[in-house]
Parts: sequence; structure tokens; C-alpha cells
Amino acid sequence: PDYADVDTKAAAGKAIAAARQSLALDSTLADAYAAIGSGESRVWRNASADSALRHAIALDSSFATAHHWYAILLCHLGQFDPAIREIERARELEPTSLIINSNVGAILSLAGRTTEAEVILRESLELDSTFAETRNKLGIVLLYRGMLRQAVVEFERALALHGRRSPNIVAALAQTYARSGRTEDARRLLSELTTRSASEHVSASAVALVYSDLGEHDKALE
Repeated sequence: PDYADVDTKAAAGKAIAAARQSLALDSTLADAYAAIGSGESRVWRNASADSALRHAIALDSSFATAHHWYAILLCHLGQFDPAIREIERARELEPTSLIINSNVGAILSLAGRTTEAEVILRESLELDSTFAETRNKLGIVLLYRGMLRQAVVEFERALALHGRRSPNIVAALAQTYARSGRTEDARRLLSELTTRSASEHVSASAVALVYSDLGEHDKALE
């Protein structure tokens, strides 16, 4: 669900089922335990996710994806110091991975280290300036820092690169427009999200953030 705008719960259920089929064939597959851990984390079964990801790392300590996904889980739990250690370990193992580099920046930003996050994300763009997710995460960091004009540029670039106009990026751009006083532009994107939600998955939380930044708090809570 990170790469296609589909229902997270449904995707997680399918991922976990497929991984368990793999384990029925080979109970030592670190990949399968990592997939289970990632899937469990998406439906907030955090203890199960933690156990599966730890087991994946125990089976293969050099498996960058397991460290990567464990970092994301720890970040969601607010355990930022160990999350940063895990994502840095993942980057040591796969230094050219675009998504790992991107998520180093994302986790640093969520830990409040937004200046460092911006540096990391700009370095990641030097690896590949066309990776939409890095542009998106840089936009989020710039939004956090109140650098609204620069954030708009990054979100617009991310949308141009994405190909499917990711609803989450559209919502982030709408938030930035709203905070910039570009209310009509924000409402135009909000209307797009509302229309698209009738035929595809659009995150309700992303829409709520747009309403919040427009000052429509009752709509946001709804």
C-alpha cells in the first residue's frame, strides 16, 4: 500500500497470508518474517510485528529490509532513538537504496531532527532526482519547517514524477496551499480528492489534515 493507493488493511491481510504460505515451505525465511512484521504493523498489531521483525533479523542480520521495516515500526511507536539506529543500519547494508535513504530522512524528521532530515533527503536526491517519494518526504520536512514556497515546489515535482497523482501527495500539497493562504487552490485539490474517493482509496486522515489547515475543524474531525 505504500506504492499503490489501496486499502491498507486488505493489503496487509494478503501479505501476511502469502508470507505464512512461504513459511510452510521454509520456516527459516527471513523475508517471510519481515513481510509478516510489516503487515502486522499496518493493522497495529504491534507486539506481533515486533516479534516477527526481530525474528527476521535474528535469521539474517544482514537483511537490510528487515532493519528498514523494524525502524518504521519503532518510529510509529515513538521509539525514535532505536528507530534511527535501525534505519542507519539498513542504509549501511544497502547504501544506494532510494527508499531506505528516503526513510532515513523521514524518521529523522518525525524525531524532530528536521534540519538533518532535509540534508539527508537532498543527498538522496543526488542518488536519483526522479524518485517521487524522496521529493514527497522533502516536501513534508519543508512543510514542518514552515518553508511553504519550497514545499510547494517539491510536492508539485513529486506529483509530476508519480504518474498516478498519489492522493497522499495531493493532500500534502493542498495542506501547503492552505497554510500559504492559497485557499482556492487548496479547495480545488480537496474537491479532486473527494471525487476520486468515490472510485479509489483515498486516505481519510490525509483529507482530514487538509480540512484542519483550512480551519474547518468539524469537517476534519468527521
